[in-house]
Amino acid sequence: IFRCLKQLHPSLGISKKSMSIMNSFAVDLLDRLGSEAARVTKYAKKRTLSGREVHAAALLTLPGEIADYAVDEA
Repeated sequence: IFRCLKQLHPSLGISKKSMSIMNSFAVDLLDRLGSEAARVTKYAKKRTLSGREVHAAALLTLPGEIADYAVDEA
């Protein structure tokens, strides 16, 4: 998160508490995406989680345009 911030806005910083909140957000989002991808894999009656399932999980988990951006960046 810090590296991304420095790439986008080199002159800005982030406090320790803010970094902790952003870290918790990232961990929670990753957990939700993983759970949804596992659920999609189970519904498809497959045993291997692939990029297709992660793609579907991103579209199902993230709202609207954010899902499109996430899929484009991935």
